[in-house]
Amino acid sequence: MPKKPQEQSKSEGLAPEPRPSQSLPFNRLLVYAAAITLLVVPLFVWPSIKDYFVAKTVVLTCLIAVLAGLWGIKIWREGTLHLRVPWVVFAFGLFVLASLLSLLAAVNSHELLQSLFVAFLFLILYLILANETQTGRDRDILLVALLLAGVGSGVSALLHEAGIVHFASGPRLISTLGNPNYLGGYLAYMIPPWLILLLGKRSSRFRLVIGSLILFAVVMIVILNQMGVLMGLAVGGLFGLALALTSRHAGARIPWHHVAIFSAIVLLAAGLLLLRVWVVIAPDVSSGTIPVSSDTAPLTTASDALSDVFVASSNPSALLEDSNLLPRLLLAAVSARMFVEHPLTGIGHGNYKILYTRYEAELRQEIGESAFDTIYTRAEHAHNDYLQAAAEMGAVGIAAVALFISLFIASTWIRLRDVRHDRPQAATEILLISSGFVALLSHALVSFPAHLPGSLLAGVTILGLLCSPVYGRRATGTLSLGKRQAQALASVLLVFAGAGVLFAAREVAGHDYLNQGRRYMYTGASSQAIAPLRRSVALTFSPRSAYYYLATAEARVGTYDDALADFELALRSLTADEVYLIYADLASQLGEIDAARGAIEILLFSNPPPAMKSRALFIQAQIEQLAGNVELAFRLLGDLLELDRQQERARIARGAILAECGRSSEARTEYEDALRILSEKIQPVSTPSSRTTLSEYGDALAEQQFFRAERDRVLDALDQLEEHSSP
Repeated sequence: MPKKPQEQSKSEGLAPEPRPSQSLPFNRLLVYAAAITLLVVPLFVWPSIKDYFVAKTVVLTCLIAVLAGLWGIKIWREGTLHLRVPWVVFAFGLFVLASLLSLLAAVNSHELLQSLFVAFLFLILYLILANETQTGRDRDILLVALLLAGVGSGVSALLHEAGIVHFASGPRLISTLGNPNYLGGYLAYMIPPWLILLLGKRSSRFRLVIGSLILFAVVMIVILNQMGVLMGLAVGGLFGLALALTSRHAGARIPWHHVAIFSAIVLLAAGLLLLRVWVVIAPDVSSGTIPVSSDTAPLTTASDALSDVFVASSNPSALLEDSNLLPRLLLAAVSARMFVEHPLTGIGHGNYKILYTRYEAELRQEIGESAFDTIYTRAEHAHNDYLQAAAEMGAVGIAAVALFISLFIASTWIRLRDVRHDRPQAATEILLISSGFVALLSHALVSFPAHLPGSLLAGVTILGLLCSPVYGRRATGTLSLGKRQAQALASVLLVFAGAGVLFAAREVAGHDYLNQGRRYMYTGASSQAIAPLRRSVALTFSPRSAYYYLATAEARVGTYDDALADFELALRSLTADEVYLIYADLASQLGEIDAARGAIEILLFSNPPPAMKSRALFIQAQIEQLAGNVELAFRLLGDLLELDRQQERARIARGAILAECGRSSEARTEYEDALRILSEKIQPVSTPSSRTTLSEYGDALAEQQFFRAERDRVLDALDQLEEHSSP
């Protein structure tokens, strides 16, 4: 006797059609609110917040907080709750444990806790999508929102290249999603899931519009020309193709014309990979040379490590010298060193960017002269999410990642088994969604999508769709809550929503005060900058550049002890050459010789650029002079002048040492040379215009003020020499 439709769906683990209920309007509201979140975050740019990641995270926090509040209201109204908990959530629990254990080695616990807070935001979004995406219509609404966001960001990239728009958040941003790698990655992850919108019974007009938008996304991937992106898309397509060909073992049946979809994805990505390699090699294969990419046209010439691997056989030396493979090898070596030193807990979740320079300096010092001496790197990410997880969270973090990937694959296979023979289109949709997520996992080998708000948003969404009732109820657990328990959970969600909005508001206010303080500093009003910068530090949960600007302002007004303390906090907040340099300078002047020497050695061993190296070598000589090693200081200053003949501070310092030794004639020569160099460097500073930013004007103004002060010091020294030499 054949089963009734509802019984058949239940026996096969499929989601029955939702019955009309009082909560249905709230379900629709949640879906539309989630769609707005998916549309807004990728397109969001906040000109007053210079940090791309912070701006995206702030708006993401607000929107997910609203979603959490709406979900809490829905749960409270229903009174009871059957919460679906997909298996992959267990991996999140292990991830939380790994993060908390990494506190043992973290130098900045605020960065760790802030990263964990953002992770909880994405968990809430994932649970909402996995529970409230109940129909194919809900899924389509979310996919269309992601498609419009991706196309909008692609259009913004083209407008940027045409010179029509410019993003105030920074010149490196070519679109609302950031650089070519970020934008290309987002599009590559979403191409397979977006194809779901073309399947099934759709109107011709809908297919035409959606097909045109997807085609635009494919063209953008071609234009962006990112090897890692193409690799991720190819691997995602291969994953879907392999499961499609073996789906009969799972009891599913994928139509052959659907199998062709995955074949087309693989062929497209593979063809673009080969074309990219040919474009690199073709200009002059016979000469054995490899053209070096330029940054002048980021949409068409952005380099990537994998292309270098393909062309290595043509010219191995060019591979090391002209490509970005060597920097990635250095990043990998630094990550490995972090893991070896902290194999169980790691260095602290979110602390990679803080400790990178120190570990790089130690590594370079140990290996001595090497090919790494030809490159300069300052990285906030390892450009490999798996290596960074190992470095920051140790073996427990590796276990969390491995468990997550295993549960994702198991969930895909079980969902595929659930659709059986009677829903071939559902099986194809599962594979398309999984292919998109595998593209993200593959791209994470050469990039850091897990640390990008837009990329992670796309990944969490398609994973939530995969685990939603649209594709069955298997690979999930059910947590049944009574009225009191449900209301308690609703209360927690409402409190979390309020806390999220408050957190975001404080971050925005903190960045506004930071911008206010910087504006004062750029115009030379350092004393007025201190108050807003202190407010910025107080409001921002994990201040970074605010400590640096505050310490600089305090040093300029003469409160040196406060400046030194804030510079020490800056060293535990961000990786920046300028922080090490100024801290070493200030610490040496205040008698903290060992601390100053340690900071300047880190900077010098990390292979800074020539201009920064020149300044660092001078500070090193100054430290030795203040420590009483005058002969060593004089020799270091001489070595510095061999590298940089225009280092006026080195000549002034040598003149002072010679004057103290009674060698007035030689001292006068050094002072006169310094005066000549300063006269050449002192130039009038133009007021800010459309071609110069306020920060550039402020830097130029501060530099010229410093040169004039140095000139006055040299003139005073020459006058004193004249007085001593007079009878």
